[in-house]
Amino acid sequence: MTITIRKALKGDMPVVYELMKGLAEYMQVGSPPAIHLDDLYRDGGFDGGHAYFFVLLAEDSDHKNPDGSLAPVGYTMYSYIYCLGGKSMFMRNMFVKPSHRLKGVGKLIFGELVKYAKETGCHRMEFLVPEWNPAKEFYKKMGAVNYTLRTGYEYYRLNEDAIHHFGQE
Repeated sequence: MTITIRKALKGDMPVVYELMKGLAEYMQVGSPPAIHLDDLYRDGGFDGGHAYFFVLLAEDSDHKNPDGSLAPVGYTMYSYIYCLGGKSMFMRNMFVKPSHRLKGVGKLIFGELVKYAKETGCHRMEFLVPEWNPAKEFYKKMGAVNYTLRTGYEYYRLNEDAIHHFGQE
């Protein structure tokens, strides 16, 4: 097994979408991703527009698609944010197929992402992990600190409905 990590291209979006479905199933959200393949094509910046996300794919040399290309076995989706400290990388998703878990694939994906954070001048990486997810221990081994416990900051979100109805009271 030789794992290669590479940036996803426009033509990879169908497999990225399938991996996202795998993540949704793992996370037990009860439904497929709310976005569609067309959203990935539009928001990936592939045709000169603004890229709202970036993806790294992990491919295994021993797993091939019917056309002979390498089959992805994991991915991470990330973007950049800006705050008082400067540029940060936000890792939104990381998923490794069950067949490749506990084989170092996640560590390779995460390591490549850390490398990109360094190369792009990020002063930190941020991400969320559900309380029940055993990956918390993995991230701690990689040097991550649970800032919820350390700082007392709470994570808030305005969902689509709240954004749509904002100020209409």
